[in-house]
Formats: sequence, C-alpha cells, structure tokens
Amino acid sequence: MVRMDLPGLVGGYVDKVNGLSNLADLREVLQDEDDTLINEYGTLAKNSVRLSTTFKEYREEGAKAVDLNNQLQALMGKMAAINSELDALTDKVPKYLPGSHSNGELVSEPSPVVSAPKQQGKKSLASGKKLASGEATKSKLKQFAPPVLPYLTAQEFSTVPKYMKGRILYSEANKAIDVLNQAASEKYKIVNKSKGLSEQQRRKKIDYLELESKDTENLQFVTDMDIAEQSSKVDKHFLSVLTIIRHCGRIRQLRAGKITKYVLLPVTANT
Repeated sequence: MVRMDLPGLVGGYVDKVNGLSNLADLREVLQDEDDTLINEYGTLAKNSVRLSTTFKEYREEGAKAVDLNNQLQALMGKMAAINSELDALTDKVPKYLPGSHSNGELVSEPSPVVSAPKQQGKKSLASGKKLASGEATKSKLKQFAPPVLPYLTAQEFSTVPKYMKGRILYSEANKAIDVLNQAASEKYKIVNKSKGLSEQQRRKKIDYLELESKDTENLQFVTDMDIAEQSSKVDKHFLSVLTIIRHCGRIRQLRAGKITKYVLLPVTANT
C-alpha cells in the first residue's frame, strides 16, 4: 500500500510512470496478442491520472498552509508591537489625571529633597522661658492631619480665565498641589508630635504656634516658607499657579503682615 504522505506519493507516482513507460515499449509487440497486458496498461494510466491529481492537490494545500503560517507570524509580530506600545504608554500616564486617587487619599511620588532655606521667623531660643511657653500652649495646636488636596480636573482647569491662566500648564497646577500637600504633611507631623522632637523641630513647632490666630482656628495652613522647603523656588510663576489653585477652591489665602497663609480647604461633595 502506498504511503499517504508526500514522499510516498512521489515514489508511487514515479513507479507507475516507469510501469507505463515499459508497457508503452511492449504495446506494439503485444498488441492484439495479450488483452491482459493491455488492460493493465489502461489501469495504470487511470491510476497515473488520479495520482497526478492528488499530488497537485497536496502541493496546493501545502502552499496554503505556508501562506497561512506567514500571516500568523506577521499578526503575532504586530500584537507584540502593540503590547510594547501599551506598556510604554502605561508608564507615561500622569498621576494627576482623574482616577489617580485611592480611597480618597492622594497618590503621588515624594517631592525631591532639597536643602531647607532659612527658617521662617528664626529667633534666638536661648531663653528657657520661651520654650516653656511653647510647651504650655501646645494644646492650642491642631492634633489632626491636614486635609489632602485633590488634583484639579481638566474640566476645572478649563474654567480658569485666560488672563489668570496665561501660559501655565495643567500639569504645573497639579504639581503645585503636590508641593502644598507635602508641605502641610511635614508641618503637621511636627505639630502633632509631642515627644522625641529634635532641637530644630522644637524651634519649628514654636514658630508654627506663633502663627496661630483666631482667623486660623480649627484650620490647617502653610506659608511661603513651608512651601519653599518642598520646592526648588517660590517665584512669581509659582505664585501665579497658586492663584489658579485658589480660584478652583482648593485653598484660601490669608495675610498676617508680611506673611501669607494658604489655608487648605477640606474636600466637599461638589469638589
């Protein structure tokens, strides 16, 4: 029985062709003398035609299989390229886009550590009386964490007047919110800490206490100096960004002489 694969079909085809060739050589000699050989010749001829047709079909199916395999390989290559692009885009998604918050808490990378400028209102604390006064009035300080300011949405940013917005970018506004949140977090870590304070932290806590007033009672705020400790610089451009944040209801501004207080406003249902 002939093997039903391509080499087997080719071998069978060659054998039958050789048989036909031999019969063709003998046909003239045996014509009209041996009907058996003539019938055999006819059978071989029919089998040869069928074998040739089958062999052609096998070649066509093989060509289709090769073409289909090439298409699949090309498709897999395109899918790999798309997956690579999606991974690259995922890594570049800004954290300030809507949906970047988890359980109402701000998710952001820590601000870069920079050298702290001169402390605001730095005064000589050699007097033990001043330190004792600060400890005696520590109950007046807030004993809870400041509210976390949520990022501005693209819709909120679009409502900012053009004269106020200028060339300020959406991303700059949300980076400034990161700075405000970080400054408030660092300040109130010291404010809420009663033991284990370093000398520098004790001085800061006294400075924070001196800034408390009736208009900031039960409110959390930061000043330009607090912000400067978290940002490379607080210039006119940064102050313009803070104006946009105030316009969008994230902060309220209070003045106490030369000091500006930025009150952090709690998140409301409409924010």
